[in-house]
Amino acid sequence: MSILTIPIKFRSKKYSANTKIFNKLKYIKAVFIYNKYTFNIYLKKEQVDFLYKKNLFFKLKIFKIKFLNKNILVKVFDLKISAITNSIIHVSFINIPSPDKQMTFCIPICFESFDSKFREYTNILKNNLILKSNLYNLPNKLKLNVSNFKVNKTIKVNDLLCLDKGLNLSTKQFNTITLISYFYKK
Repeated sequence: MSILTIPIKFRSKKYSANTKIFNKLKYIKAVFIYNKYTFNIYLKKEQVDFLYKKNLFFKLKIFKIKFLNKNILVKVFDLKISAITNSIIHVSFINIPSPDKQMTFCIPICFESFDSKFREYTNILKNNLILKSNLYNLPNKLKLNVSNFKVNKTIKVNDLLCLDKGLNLSTKQFNTITLISYFYKK
């Protein structure tokens, strides 16, 4: 059985003082691409061990996914909350030591939680954006590329650091991230 290790940090200062919101959660949704194959992972709440410290930490158990009719054992830890919408936690993958340059991880993000200058895209994009991080070949800027509507928007990393939800990136870890429209649904 193939083993894919994904280091993840699951932490949210915003929700650390109120645990009631997590009682309503049904699934944890994680999306990533492995060798050009896309996986949507939904973890049931029973699959998550809750650990409480100053912030909320979540340790995800090892689980299996199907890949080309083969079971891949996915070991996840260190996960960070990027947004919470519709009883689904949208997660961010950070500090990924990818053994394969072709391995790319995608994270669903809540675009509606961005500040006002991004709201012009909200009605078009809603939650159909995926944060695509390629740690080996990063551009110099963030590019918002929505091919469905022929919308292209280039922004700097610092423009995203002030967001209270969605992204909390450190320029020390990532120089740039590329935002790409993905799985568009009418």
